[in-house]
Amino acid sequence: MPAARGFEAMRDEVARVSPHLVLWQVGTLDALAGADPEVFGRIIENAAEWLRDRSIDLILIDPPFVPNVGHEPLYWRIVGKIGEVSDRSRINLLRRYAATQHLDNERRKSPVPVSDAGGQPVHQACMPDIVADAIYKAVTR
Repeated sequence: MPAARGFEAMRDEVARVSPHLVLWQVGTLDALAGADPEVFGRIIENAAEWLRDRSIDLILIDPPFVPNVGHEPLYWRIVGKIGEVSDRSRINLLRRYAATQHLDNERRKSPVPVSDAGGQPVHQACMPDIVADAIYKAVTR
């Protein structure tokens, strides 16, 4: 769902459940649709301000890295804008793009899949830890 519709849905859901924290996975459809990064950035800033006015914490989650695809330049415009808005507006950001790109690079270096103690590939086991760390940082800021 593009950011504008996501913000509309967020307002409805916040009214329904009154959360203390919102994790907003944003940008993938906007990137693929070739959305204007400036308009996209304003939507994120408006959503963050709206949530702050209600004393609700926000963590943005940018799009994942997808290796070997042609739409990567489109992603960068939106991923970059998410980072810029996050820095300027002091919005917590889970940099999923960077994390999944790093995990993909590590996977490519190791011809044998690396597993954790439970036998799960490390690249799958890391994302929940990254999300948990982002939540911890958001609530202790």
